[in-house]
Amino acid sequence: MANSPAFDHYNLPEAQSTDAPLTNFKAVCKHCKVKVSGSYKATSNFITHLKRKHPEIHKSLSKCSPATQAKVTEYTTALRKWHHNDDRQISLTQSIVSFIAKDLLPVSLVESVAFREVIEKAQPAYTMPSRKHLCTKLIPDRCANIHQKMKLKFQEAPGVCLTIDLWSSRDMRSFIAVTAHFIENFTLMSALLTCRRVYGSHTGETIYQHYDQIVTEYGVHNKITAVITDSAANMVKAFSLPGYATEEDDEDVEDEEEVEDEEEGDLEPMTLDLAGFVQGSILSAAEETPVPDRIPCFAHTLQLAVKDGLKDAGQLRTVISKVSKLVSFVRKSHLASELLEKCNKLQLANATRWNSQLKMIRSVVQVPDDIMEQIDFLDKPKAHEMKLLRDLCEILRPFEEATNIAQGQNIVTGSEVIICVRSLREQLEKLAIKYNCRLVTSLQNAVDERLSKFELMEIFKLATVLDPRYKLDWCTDEEVESTKVLLLKKAEEISPPEAEMPADLPPPTKRARQGLGFMKDRSSATYCNQANQVGVSSKINAYLSIPCLDADDDDIDVLGFWKTNKDKYPILAKLATVYLAIHASSAPVERIFSIGGKIFRPERCRLSNNLFESLMFIRCNHDLKL
Repeated sequence: MANSPAFDHYNLPEAQSTDAPLTNFKAVCKHCKVKVSGSYKATSNFITHLKRKHPEIHKSLSKCSPATQAKVTEYTTALRKWHHNDDRQISLTQSIVSFIAKDLLPVSLVESVAFREVIEKAQPAYTMPSRKHLCTKLIPDRCANIHQKMKLKFQEAPGVCLTIDLWSSRDMRSFIAVTAHFIENFTLMSALLTCRRVYGSHTGETIYQHYDQIVTEYGVHNKITAVITDSAANMVKAFSLPGYATEEDDEDVEDEEEVEDEEEGDLEPMTLDLAGFVQGSILSAAEETPVPDRIPCFAHTLQLAVKDGLKDAGQLRTVISKVSKLVSFVRKSHLASELLEKCNKLQLANATRWNSQLKMIRSVVQVPDDIMEQIDFLDKPKAHEMKLLRDLCEILRPFEEATNIAQGQNIVTGSEVIICVRSLREQLEKLAIKYNCRLVTSLQNAVDERLSKFELMEIFKLATVLDPRYKLDWCTDEEVESTKVLLLKKAEEISPPEAEMPADLPPPTKRARQGLGFMKDRSSATYCNQANQVGVSSKINAYLSIPCLDADDDDIDVLGFWKTNKDKYPILAKLATVYLAIHASSAPVERIFSIGGKIFRPERCRLSNNLFESLMFIRCNHDLKL
């Protein structure tokens, strides 16, 4: 009926494509200008009018013209909406959910008239969901779907490393976030497990209860290899006892407070039983929940070491204060800002990050002298003070490099911890000869006091050995045998699935990365002559005999090495997927809070806790393609 030739004799209305399209309309007869009511689905009124008023035309009715056919098709198409179960409707709705979560947009976007017009023009058959339906149905369903798929992923993961931290939003609502890091098909994966509201005091018991609930939800109790946190007193207490805090732990302890090293618990080498989780076994509810190792964040500990060193900085502390005041002045003066338009923008320091203070100092010393003289600020650093600041930048540069390495994203960082500690010692020894100042001596003492404990942790020892860039080259002569025995012990906990094949020896490479002078080549010359050994030991020797990969090559894919050699070294490849997934710092969870701060903009502080948690969950797990 929609293609009736009668339409050729009427002036039809424009096609409608609103949410409530016009089904009945009035068309004007081209011959007598009379308005006739009807619709595209029922044309009897139009035909009857022609039959009564224009019988000759009625007799000559033929098929409608192509123009009329196109107009009718356009209109009928606009009237036809997709069913809510249509795959196209579902797919486009899911894309809108991803669009909102990924770009941190307000859910009220679906109520935007302009956005609805765009979607209407792009796809008239699509029905935009309401805001209520989006918040109460679509977003929770997406979260439940991602949660279920993540649980399946964790069942296959050989080990999971967690990072945990607390955060307060702009309106002082507290949240706890937990991120998980594991290796899947020799690719490092990161996921947000939760970013949920925390009520009451942030005691160690409260933190542990949330941790226990989260790992229970995902069924990963026996998969946890390590938990990375800062050294706040409540975090230390949360994992210092078998899952429960004592009565004295219930005191209100602010999570910003750092504890001294002696409060961080036993510094004996951390051990990890691989027999259970490498084989993918899942603890039953009746079994005792294992307590994970809590590892202090390496980046936070580096910060404490730098703070210790700067306590004895003497005159430098006064100069740094001058720099801070200068930067504050420039950022409030439009005249000073205009002078610096062609220079790098002066950076304001963040009190919680020492390297932001270094960036502030560096941004000042890079300002040309002639421009600095034009800044109308009385208490500017003098020439000799600028020289001190440049020296300070050089002295602290190794710590900045170590911090950047420890906070690396989507790369292996656990194997860098011991390397960074020993590299810092080597570079500080050279700086002590060059500057011979109290600051360098204080930094050396701080490194020994605060960072030596990381060299004792078995987790980091094994991660470093299993990194094909380092293997045993970082060890002292006394450490070589004990570290090899440790690797052998962990390898023997896993039953070999098949015999391993020897690998071809690639040509040795040179180390150009600064601060690696302490490394020694312990490859083929040390292990190739031990052919009389059999079993796991021979397989370890075969791996250790291969020259290390180039540590200075940023394109080296550490996990790619194990993917290539998984058939030659299946046992070591399994160990690598456990230990190389361990992070050096809690930076991943802190990045989550950076995202949360963007969501909780001043105009969005009324966002509900559940909706915030759901949007964060979808946003931060978007790259997993679940």
